[in-house]
Order: sequence, then structure tokens, then C-alpha cells
Amino acid sequence: MECAMKDVEDNSYSIRAAVKKWGIPASSLTYWLSGLTTTKRRGPPTILSLEEEIEIVDWCKDMAQLGHELEIIQLKSHVAHICETRPNPFNNGIPGTSWWAGFHKHHPDLTIRTIEGLDRDRVVMLRPSIVTDFYDNLEKLYNASENGPTKIWNCDETGVQAGRNCGMQVIAKLGSRSVPHILSKGREWITILCCLSAASHSIPGFYLFKAKRQLKNYIANYEPGACMAAQPYAWMMKELFLNWLYHFARSVLGGVSCTNRHLLIFDGHRSHVALTTIQEAKSLGIDLLTLPAHTSHKL
Repeated sequence: MECAMKDVEDNSYSIRAAVKKWGIPASSLTYWLSGLTTTKRRGPPTILSLEEEIEIVDWCKDMAQLGHELEIIQLKSHVAHICETRPNPFNNGIPGTSWWAGFHKHHPDLTIRTIEGLDRDRVVMLRPSIVTDFYDNLEKLYNASENGPTKIWNCDETGVQAGRNCGMQVIAKLGSRSVPHILSKGREWITILCCLSAASHSIPGFYLFKAKRQLKNYIANYEPGACMAAQPYAWMMKELFLNWLYHFARSVLGGVSCTNRHLLIFDGHRSHVALTTIQEAKSLGIDLLTLPAHTSHKL
């Protein structure tokens, strides 16, 4: 605090700059400069030494890097184990909520996030050799066809359930214990194939519905140029992906040809890599590159 006050009094720093440099609350520095606070009484000493806190922070980061993020209760248990032979103010020897709040404040590089499930296969397959091979192949295609951002595309399917709006945020009366929302009777899954370029251009969507045959347009006010198809299980098949490939070639601005080649990057699902699909893409002027298995979450 004394160093921060000296910086401000010497006009070396503004209050805001001194706060940022020394990491102290702006209100505290303002009170000291105005004379409202003169006592030098300090708070209670910390239970852990600075070296112990740094070691714990590094441990949390290392575990997160390995995909085994720690829960707060695990961190508290570890601290309780460290402090079990020394005097501490914790109830039952375990740090409480206020301890975590203070620890988090001292180390803002740690945060609380909601975890995302990650299959073990994705961890195993994301190796440097596999990623390097993929980018080597990508570089060869760039150099061979001189693909610019408007000629580099990425496509992928995603599944949604018709009529399901659970999870969206709505306006409700304060104090409401539950917010029911009327849903449609439909529970069918819809597969949507989307495609974007590196220049932020998009191809009209390809909608795949669960039905034996398509009798009507199932989506109202769909975007111009969108395509729809029906399939008994509502997932992509090689024949449908080939149809989408024709849809892609028709929708690309400026057209696709052997003299105006485009690069399409996608995952290696079996419906994408049928022999007929690869042959037809070559004749259309589309270069295909598949992402290595179990790496699409990163690449």
C-alpha cells in the first residue's frame, strides 16, 4: 500500500494505474490517500505459505491439462491434509466457502467452469504425429490448388430434436419455482448438414428427416436454396452425402470445376468416404481432406 501511495503522490502513476500495478482495491488506495484510513492493522495470517499456495495452483493447472480437473471439495481436502498438523480456524479441519473465496481472489488465474465430457479415444488419438501428418497433407493441398479463404470449406452434421426448447431462457415471475413450457408432440431427431468457408460464406442447409419418403416441406420459412431429404433413421448415408456434394457444387458462388477447385474438410465418417463419393468429388473439382479420427473437437 505504501508503494502504491508513493507512486500516486509522486505523480508517477494515476490511481487506476497504481491499482493495476500493485493489485490492490481502488477503494482502499483512495481511502488511504484521502486520510479516511490510517490504521495499519492487518488481517489474520494465511494458513498456507506463499510457496504452498503456488504449488497448489500449479497442481490444479497440471490436473486440468491432463483432463482430470479437480473439484473444489478435492482442493479443500488437500488443504485440510496439509494443515492437519498445524493450528487452523477451519470447522472440522476442512476449509469452508470463505477460504475458497479468498484463495480464488488471490489467484484469479484459476476459475470455475462446467466440465465437458471427453471420450478417452479423443485423448489417445490427439498425438503430435497424427496432427502433424494432417497439417502436412493440408499444406500440400494448399500449394497444389492455391486455395484462398473463399475456396476452403468445412462441413459437419449435427442432430437436433424437433420441438424441444428445454434449456432456453425466458422471462418469468420472480419467485416462480418452475417454468413449464408447452412442447409440440413431435420428438423426432433431425440431422442438419452445415457448411462454412474460411471467408465466412455458407452453403444453404441440408435437412434430413426421419421418414420413409418426403411428402412435403417440413420446415416453414427455410433459407433459400436449402435441401431436404427423408431417411428412416434420420442419419447420414453415403447416397445422401453424395446428393449433398452435388448440392454443394451447385451452391458455391462462382461454381466448382477442375480449373476452379475447392477444398472440403470433414470428419472421416463412413458415409463421407465411399468410393463413389471420392470419385465424383474428383470429377467435380472438389479436393477432399478428412480429419483424423477422434480429433474433430480440437482440429
